[in-house]
Amino acid sequence: MKNKNVLIGILIALVIILLAWNIYTTNRVNNLLKNYQTQQHQEIQTNKINRDYKVDNSELDKKQSVKVLSPNGGEKYYCGVGGTICNFEVKWSSINLSETSEIFVALQKEGSSENIYLTISTSNSGKEVFVLPNDINILPTGNYKIIIGSPAARVMQDSSDGFFKITRVYPPTN
Repeated sequence: MKNKNVLIGILIALVIILLAWNIYTTNRVNNLLKNYQTQQHQEIQTNKINRDYKVDNSELDKKQSVKVLSPNGGEKYYCGVGGTICNFEVKWSSINLSETSEIFVALQKEGSSENIYLTISTSNSGKEVFVLPNDINILPTGNYKIIIGSPAARVMQDSSDGFFKITRVYPPTN
């Protein structure tokens, strides 16, 4: 009977050891499987993000530029006669920029490094008509260049090849 009890005890101990081993290996396998699935999910998500938001470097390699067409130097604009305002058309061309690209247009007076912005953001339509301010303190008579560019750092800007003149003309006083 004693041998039988020892044998039953050994069998129970073996069953407990096998159950414990089974639980341990099942948990270990489940953890490994879970880690593998998480890793696979992350790789799938990363691949999806890379695919969905891939930057087309071929577009970045294309040279983008803008070029002032007019006024490009030598023109004369007379403003202020009889209180009239000065309509001022600026034309430009662009390469590898869409019409929805933003463009800034500025005046720069001869001898100055400061820009007088006519607009800081307009669509790349190739032309824009501006009304120059009639206030001589804001825009005095002088020689100017147009500067055109894109706020995007990759895009080069251009300026008039030469200066054009804006002259303030006022009616004579009696």
